Amino acid sequence: RSEPPQRPPPLTWIFEMAPRLLTAIVLVRIAAVLGHLRGPGGNISFCARVTDVRLRCSRDVCRIVAEGMHGKSCESYCGEAQLTCAGAWAAPAATCTGAQPVTCGEGSASEAHICECKEKPAHNPTPSTPTEPPTEPPTQPPT
Repeated sequence: RSEPPQRPPPLTWIFEMAPRLLTAIVLVRIAAVLGHLRGPGGNISFCARVTDVRLRCSRDVCRIVAEGMHGKSCESYCGEAQLTCAGAWAAPAATCTGAQPVTCGEGSASEAHICECKEKPAHNPTPSTPTEPPTEPPTQPPT
């Protein structure tokens, strides 16, 4: 007569499976974040550079509810991530809805503010045209 297979005690099974489960959860979370940053509007992976994010409001643009904004503008918030401000809204309820538009340079009166950041345009300096021809070096030493 054969005995039924023995099961490991429940705690042992949990400890054996925990690393696998955590790895799976982390991978799913990473995939979700990467999928969120590549929305239908294009690649907005630069949005990962912003900090103090309470909530992301869009899959198409880098529009977020930022925390710790009391007295701070979206212009400075985006600038900290080497981005530029494309829009700003006062968010009294710290949600993505019901916000009133403000200027990018306007400081927030609350702890949360909705900021839309975008990449800074590529800086292609145009060569300056001299207004006067260069002067010739002196041919004689000064007297």
